[in-house]
Amino acid sequence: CAMLAAAEIRAIDAFATGGEPVAGVVIDALDSMAGRKAIWENVILPRTTFVEVVVSVRMGAESGSIFTVRPGVARERIWYEANGLYSDDEAMPLPCTNRATSYCTSIAAALAVYQVKRIMMRQRPIFRRIEFDLDGFMFVVDE
Repeated sequence: CAMLAAAEIRAIDAFATGGEPVAGVVIDALDSMAGRKAIWENVILPRTTFVEVVVSVRMGAESGSIFTVRPGVARERIWYEANGLYSDDEAMPLPCTNRATSYCTSIAAALAVYQVKRIMMRQRPIFRRIEFDLDGFMFVVDE
């Protein structure tokens, strides 16, 4: 655990099976949509009273998406389940750091932290989806 600006940051490096005591802002950064869906269904949804926001980070070689959702808000939960949770077969199989593109990870992490900062400081708007493509140097947000 670490304390930063009166916020406790606790990293959990474990396979989520359900019942984990998560609360506050949860960041997921997985390489599997099946794992992401399992965390959503088994860890997040049973604790919507305690989990304020989920920031879900996805990336490929030079592109990525950051989804931000409040699971306790029905319309956001429905939107996320329709747009942000899909099968591994539907996901685009994009290479990551094995192609000398580790800088993309840094950008995805920075955008996730940007979202967390906006949440913690009660800044608006909170973008529900940030898409970036470094090859075309494009950033798109969805409020």
